[in-house]
Order: sequence, then structure tokens, then C-alpha cells
Amino acid sequence: MNKNITAARRKEIEGIITRWKQQRDSLHGDLEESLYSDHALQIDVQDFPIENFCVSLMDYISTGHFEVYETLLHESTQELEANRELLSEIYQSIETTTDLALSFNDKYKDEQVHSSEDATLPKDLVKLDNALAIRFALEDQLLELTNG
Repeated sequence: MNKNITAARRKEIEGIITRWKQQRDSLHGDLEESLYSDHALQIDVQDFPIENFCVSLMDYISTGHFEVYETLLHESTQELEANRELLSEIYQSIETTTDLALSFNDKYKDEQVHSSEDATLPKDLVKLDNALAIRFALEDQLLELTNG
């Protein structure tokens, strides 16, 4: 982060990042539990709280784009210049995962109960899980490059 920002602003930015990481951990935990835990083997896909999950997913994506990324890119002027090309590549890759998350949300956001006859949700959840794993790694790189 830019060394010239005030201690209060630095603390504010750290708070934004901390809340965002908590959202990420919660989202990841919900997804992992629905897909891979012993609990997942005992529940029907229609028990997955798809509507609430979509809200959490969109909150996380929005916070990342409109609070975290913008703040890091705005506050990290000197450090970013040396890594501008790499950061651009990271951001483009994150955008790819955003597109997949938005498509998932558009498809499932209005479902309160998912039909167990429709086998697409489990497949879509696995695709989303894979995309989010890539996204999390990219976000960690972004944080490291900007010292966030």
C-alpha cells in the first residue's frame, strides 16, 4: 500500500480487506460443505439454500470489485507501477471467474427450492467451486502485489 496514506486510512483499508476475506471464507465454506462433506452425502440437492447462496456470492463479488480492488489499485501507486502488466493479467483472469459467477447467479438466483430432477445444479456448483478456487488464488496474488 502507498506509504503516504494516513494510519486511519490504512486501518480502514485493512478493515475492508478483513471483512471481504470473511465473506470469502464463509462463501467457500458453504460451497465446500454442500459439495464435499459427509453432510453433503446425506442431503438432497434441493436442500441447498441456493437463493441465499446467490445473494452471498453476489455480495462477495461486488465487495471485491467495488471496494477491495478499487481501493488497492487506488492506494498502491508506486508498488503497482512495477507490476502493472502482471496486475492487468490477474484482473482479467478474475473477470473470467466473475463472468462464471454472474452466469451462475442469473441461472439460480430466483430458485428457492431446486428440483432434484434437474442434475445441472451439482455440475454448476462444481464448476463454480473450481472457478472460485482460481479466483481466491488470484486475489491472494493481488493482495500480495499491493501489500494489502
